[in-house]
Amino acid sequence: MIQVYYDPTKKNWYHQLQSQKFTWGKEKKVISYFGGNVKTMLPFSISENSGRLSPIVGILAGNSKTKTTFSGNAATFIRIQKELEKQGSLCVVFTPSSVGASEVNGFYYLRKVKKWVRIKTPLPDIVYNRIPYRKMEKDFDYSQLLTLLEQKNIPYFNPSFFSKWSVYQSLRQNPKIQSYLPDTTLYSLDSLIMMIEKYKCVYLKSDQGHKGKGLFRIRKHNHGFSLASLDQQLHFNSLIELDNYLGPFLEKDKYLVQESIVSDTFESKRYDIRILVHLSHDNHYRISGTGIRLSGKNDLTTHVPNGGKIISLSIVEDRINEKLLSNIVEEIGHQLSKDLKASIGEFSVDIGKTPKNDYYIFEVNSKPMVFDEPHIRNDGLANLIAFLITQAKDYQN
Repeated sequence: MIQVYYDPTKKNWYHQLQSQKFTWGKEKKVISYFGGNVKTMLPFSISENSGRLSPIVGILAGNSKTKTTFSGNAATFIRIQKELEKQGSLCVVFTPSSVGASEVNGFYYLRKVKKWVRIKTPLPDIVYNRIPYRKMEKDFDYSQLLTLLEQKNIPYFNPSFFSKWSVYQSLRQNPKIQSYLPDTTLYSLDSLIMMIEKYKCVYLKSDQGHKGKGLFRIRKHNHGFSLASLDQQLHFNSLIELDNYLGPFLEKDKYLVQESIVSDTFESKRYDIRILVHLSHDNHYRISGTGIRLSGKNDLTTHVPNGGKIISLSIVEDRINEKLLSNIVEEIGHQLSKDLKASIGEFSVDIGKTPKNDYYIFEVNSKPMVFDEPHIRNDGLANLIAFLITQAKDYQN
């Protein structure tokens, strides 16, 4: 490794190895030699190979309201920066509004003073999208950034939040995983009537929803229909009446109607299998960790913020076909990468299992939440770092 120094005043990078040339960033920017005092500068230990410094990794966060800082999971960004430092790489957090034609005016966390500081770097070798909200991916400066990354041939993953309907349409084209998809259709009154007659119980899912938001369950009873959400349960005499109630929700987003699957249970509560997946150096999608989420009093969802509970995989491990799950996530990753024409290096998937050992893909997320289990967090981080470095170096060569 060599030492490089950042001057916060001049916003320039320097090295102190006279008569040697070093370049870094996507555009191979030259780092200037400086033979003077560097005590007021920020030191960084960076790996190098024949004068080419280790890749700069960019984490794309959201713009803050004032555009003077960023919006996103700062704790996760700090963990990623720390691990990349160990491998001699610089990691800079930036936003769509902080990118220029050939440089990034981003953020770096100084652990000694526990503070984020601004640093200006060359364009990164790879970009990891962690913009926290869907609406931010619709901003003009975000689309401008995508254009720039394409022009500069900078690898970029994951490109956006997934649409549930787009994911379903993609996966149902794959004969190897068709049978693991619950029957699903776009919402209309006619489709609701058809599905509720066929299954007696269905879920309505907002195409853009997350963490149980925009989720309803409809059951057919002898004298009407019940509609359950996270915070209430209502009764309707007819599906037309229920459809009228749903009107304001349907105006905000398209909805899917999905058959209700009878899930396996533990202590009389249903559970989901939540899997974290990363793309490995040999182009295979591999499981970084598997968590089990148990439903709470409201069994509409197993999400922990909505009353769900974490239980150890070991409790139900003997019921689960881990080889089958590995095959399923492999097919999901490659199918979505092909159909969405995107570099998908990371995703999570929620899978349900029935008492008869049938498996169903409930949801695929392009920006996984942080897992609560430490071993999954750690293994996931290690696999993410390996992916970032490998991809960036592939594009360097």
